[in-house]
Amino acid sequence: MEDDMKFACAMGISMVILLGVLVWEHHQDTKPKPTIDDYFYAISLMESNDDPNADHAGDEVGQYGITYAFWYDAIEFSSIGGQHSDCINPAYAQAIMIAYYRRYAINHLNNNNWYALARIHHGGWNGLNKKHTESYADNVINLINQEVKNRETNR
Repeated sequence: MEDDMKFACAMGISMVILLGVLVWEHHQDTKPKPTIDDYFYAISLMESNDDPNADHAGDEVGQYGITYAFWYDAIEFSSIGGQHSDCINPAYAQAIMIAYYRRYAINHLNNNNWYALARIHHGGWNGLNKKHTESYADNVINLINQEVKNRETNR
């Protein structure tokens, strides 16, 4: 009889723990997660204050600040076509960014590693090895987190 009570008690404790884990996992699954749109928005804020017609130093174009070299690397690796000046169109610029990341950072793109992608966006294909890209990526992540928090608040 005493063994039956110990077994029942252990089963009860196990069920409470299991229920707690399930509730925690469900909460994690329902929390808003950063999306590629959050990433694009954060890059746009960093590069141009979300202005497609922003004036940039050098050869950067559009709200994402796409340089000629970035654009050329992207179209060389894809079938997008177009001209560098087309980066003024946000949808075109986003396609260029995705093509560039597919060329140089496919694993980071597939894993939604926004931090690594931001460093590469700011520092080129070797951006992960450039110290100055860290603070840029930190700022991008902060902006992404603000967007996700706003979305969670407005549910």
